[in-house]
Amino acid sequence: MAKAKQYLRVQVGDALYLFPGATGYAIEQRENLSVDDIAGPIVAWRTVRGRRMPAYSLDAALRPTRRADWQRAVFIESTGGEGAGFVADDVHMLPEDETAVTSFEPLGPPPTPAGHVFAGAWQQEKRVVLVFDPRALVAYLQSLGGA
Repeated sequence: MAKAKQYLRVQVGDALYLFPGATGYAIEQRENLSVDDIAGPIVAWRTVRGRRMPAYSLDAALRPTRRADWQRAVFIESTGGEGAGFVADDVHMLPEDETAVTSFEPLGPPPTPAGHVFAGAWQQEKRVVLVFDPRALVAYLQSLGGA
């Protein structure tokens, strides 16, 4: 895994995850999104240049769940003008010198055509924080449907 200059730490429920680098992501407050009140995995939409990107509600294990208490969402831009996002409880930038990420490949077949959702890991004291592969995460979110 290439060394990122900084990482975006995202909390979903009681789980922490990292995104490598600081570009290709947008953090939006709930009030800046079109909120979706219908049943399903999508809870909001971000509109940029006439394009809509869905935000999914996930639990700490990244399974779809309905939540009403969220305040922000993280969106991942992907090539071809597509992308997706998910709601987060907390978002924080970490400088390179605060993290020591190593490559990590989960066991078993990849859950998406883009590969495994995680590409690295960081051990923070007694906790392991997994590092997303942004392309695979977008593919996973899009596989949840509802868009």
